[in-house]
Amino acid sequence: MIKKICIVIPSLIGGGAEKNALLMASELSALGHIVTVLYFYKAHDNFDFNNQIDFICIGKKNNPVADIINIRKAIKDYRPSCVISFLDVINIYTYFAILNIRGIRFIANERSNPFEHLPKQRFGSFKLALLGHVYRHADKVLSNSKFTANQLVNKFKINSNKVDFLYNPINIEGETSSLREGGKILAVGRLSKEKDYPTLLKAVHHLVNKLKLTDFTLTIAGKGPLEDELKQLAVDLGIVQYINFIGFSNDIPSLMRSHDIYVLSSLYEGFPNTLLEAMSFGMAVIATDCVSGPSEVVIDGKNGFLIDINDSKSLAIYIEKLLSNRTMRETFAHNAINSLNYFSFEAYVKKMRNFF
Repeated sequence: MIKKICIVIPSLIGGGAEKNALLMASELSALGHIVTVLYFYKAHDNFDFNNQIDFICIGKKNNPVADIINIRKAIKDYRPSCVISFLDVINIYTYFAILNIRGIRFIANERSNPFEHLPKQRFGSFKLALLGHVYRHADKVLSNSKFTANQLVNKFKINSNKVDFLYNPINIEGETSSLREGGKILAVGRLSKEKDYPTLLKAVHHLVNKLKLTDFTLTIAGKGPLEDELKQLAVDLGIVQYINFIGFSNDIPSLMRSHDIYVLSSLYEGFPNTLLEAMSFGMAVIATDCVSGPSEVVIDGKNGFLIDINDSKSLAIYIEKLLSNRTMRETFAHNAINSLNYFSFEAYVKKMRNFF
């Protein structure tokens, strides 16, 4: 049966949630449904829009009441049978926007772990309580990790039948590269607190000064509020010659093809897409066993290493193990590629269809 479906997202600027929303919109359209995407910010030129999907910019007023009214007006004009929203604030807005409009099925997508980041925000406890109310009254709640799905059920007291997880899909490249010559480490992500780059830089210091390893470089791709602080830390630790801060990169695949080891040093994640991508490109990976996601991807000692958060010494030791053992790197890379079928586009689409 053909349905009219409305997807609500904050913007089209290319983040993981936005990409996931557009993939869902594209696949639902391919199934024959009529899909409209509502967004607040101007579209990014890099998005390849499906011409079967209507995109409507409703404009952000920076006022919750006005934003909710705009969503409600657009939805009442469109008259969908199903509304799907992405990210916690938009999930809250959309819930109140469709309140008392009959005949609409509401699916909320939680693409991070709200129990990690919301308590750190102003009025975080109130936002968390409000989000719990919204999710308990949604028809379906989707998260991007099994761990977060379980937390939503247990902490928000939601009926477990209403909650499921849908991993962010990736293209499984299934490749190794002749460009890899050893000694090249890569980290990708916003230069912000949750990525815990200080621990990674301290691990480099430990590699150089304690393990006496100097034949390597670390490339960090990303921008963010801690950029100056991290560069100064590299100076203070005396490791500047080993670190390349390259800023934002539009060509992460090329970086992954030309580096040997991928490190994710995060304190917490929503779901680490870059970790999956690195594994798909045949990189050996080391990740912190943080909330949430890495332990659902990495099988410690088989397709990568999992370590405790904030443990720079252990991180240095495992980097040294991989740098000094090409056979181990290649074994991890081979096992990683073979373990990713569950995260493929095909698996994503197959599971997504069960919700509609």
